[in-house]
Amino acid sequence: MKITVIGAGIWGCSTAYYLRKQGAQVQLVDMWGAGNTRSGSGGASRIIRLVYGPDEIYVNLTNRSFELWAELFENNERDYYQETGLIWLFSQEEAAYALDSKKRITELGFELEEVDLHDASTAYHQISFDGVKRVFFEDKAGILYASKCCELMVSKYQKAGGHYLQGYASVTTDNDGFLLQVNGKKIESDCYVFACGPWTRKLFPDILHECTYVSKQDVYHFAIPPQKLRLFDYHHLPVWLEYDPMSPLYYGMPMHLGKGFKIAYDDRSDLFDPDLDDRLPNAERLKTAREFVDRRFPLLREAPISCTEVCQYDNSMDGHFIVDHHHRFPNVVLMTGSSGHGFKMGPALGEIVAKHLLKGTGLPEKFKLSRFTNITMKQNQFLPY
Repeated sequence: MKITVIGAGIWGCSTAYYLRKQGAQVQLVDMWGAGNTRSGSGGASRIIRLVYGPDEIYVNLTNRSFELWAELFENNERDYYQETGLIWLFSQEEAAYALDSKKRITELGFELEEVDLHDASTAYHQISFDGVKRVFFEDKAGILYASKCCELMVSKYQKAGGHYLQGYASVTTDNDGFLLQVNGKKIESDCYVFACGPWTRKLFPDILHECTYVSKQDVYHFAIPPQKLRLFDYHHLPVWLEYDPMSPLYYGMPMHLGKGFKIAYDDRSDLFDPDLDDRLPNAERLKTAREFVDRRFPLLREAPISCTEVCQYDNSMDGHFIVDHHHRFPNVVLMTGSSGHGFKMGPALGEIVAKHLLKGTGLPEKFKLSRFTNITMKQNQFLPY
């Protein structure tokens, strides 16, 4: 079978790799290159974690991805992944988002343990626990080096005999059928997989315009004072996430890749066009982020910014992934709506789509497009819960 995959972000290159590994003839196409700065999979780092509230499907996908990542990294894990654990900070007594994952995480052989506030403040005195009601520690979590992971996957794919092409894709869908062109040249395949992040929405607006949207997320790296570097490295501080349903969710990582202390927020209210909008941080957002750092990490008060990034979220309206066939063209598969949390599961999703196309196994019902007939408000992976 000949298959063309459009998009070399982690979903696309993973799908191409596992298709090729199972014997398909595969062509992978990307406009800017794997892990590029405009890609939703680009940038220095992503969190990988197992806690997902009651959504067991994501716990299972992440667990499978952990296994596949380990195979891909072989003996070079430290070049692509750093296990740190993850500390969850809850601003309310109610902590169902963590507790609802505990049973499945334990079944998989990992731990999610509640930590006494006094013990937490003793272990992590870099953090002010003022206003925190409950703390949990997840042992199987850490940092994936995002762009490097994409480059690794494409390299593995090419070594397996896959063809890679950098080019611009365009799609025509009308009564005469489906037409894909790359750099103006018609591409004919038995099947087409589109995993272009927010550009998938642009290629198929008739299907995705009402059920997806793109938001802008600023990411900041704070310069750590030299005398405090040790306190903020990954040996002494895990990945962290503050869960507050009444305000934007902040999360971050210890010092990695020489960039500083990373902090980002999850607030999807700033709409973004990946082709037209400037990738510059918002001054008001930065002011709010500084205030958060001053309050939660007082040792970094007034620390300068070492670098910034702009990340785009390719959101579905309900925060769940979209992996489904085009309703008019059954040989077209759409993979989109990663909604800011899909990177970690790239290998598992790629494996699922490859098995579906080559062996006829099913796609997850939760990710089907038909569900959007009943969606009336925007949701995400955390809210409403």
